[in-house]
Amino acid sequence: DCERPDGAEGQCYRVGIDPTLSDGTGWVGIYWLHPDNNWNGDLGPGCNLETATSVTFQVKGTADAIVNFNAAEAIEQPITLTEEWTEYTIDLSSVWGTENVWGGFVFSLALPVVAEDTDTTVDTDTDTNVAAGGETLVFYIDDITINI
Repeated sequence: DCERPDGAEGQCYRVGIDPTLSDGTGWVGIYWLHPDNNWNGDLGPGCNLETATSVTFQVKGTADAIVNFNAAEAIEQPITLTEEWTEYTIDLSSVWGTENVWGGFVFSLALPVVAEDTDTTVDTDTDTNVAAGGETLVFYIDDITINI
């Protein structure tokens, strides 16, 4: 359940990923886009994050699973999940070009890929492949904050 950490604001997101439902691309993720569906900035300018110093968020989930988090389309941080809420910070102080950010917060992770003509599973990235073994990965993201 999404029992929220003390003082959390905004939305709590529950993410459940069943690796057996992979479409074969070898990864899964979610982008928080601005404006909605603004892939590659096609729908106009994104957020101006020039004065942002960091992004903080809290995560808990399947212990030892590795999920990559990204902020401002520039900084990727792999995080090993724990079953307790843990706060993380992605530092943006050295990032430039943040005056038009359309993907302000992202998570992604590798999934096993099943070869089309066989039942053979190929790990796409053994360091971040959290879904091996066919178990559903569940984790929670809360209190996403852009710090100015």
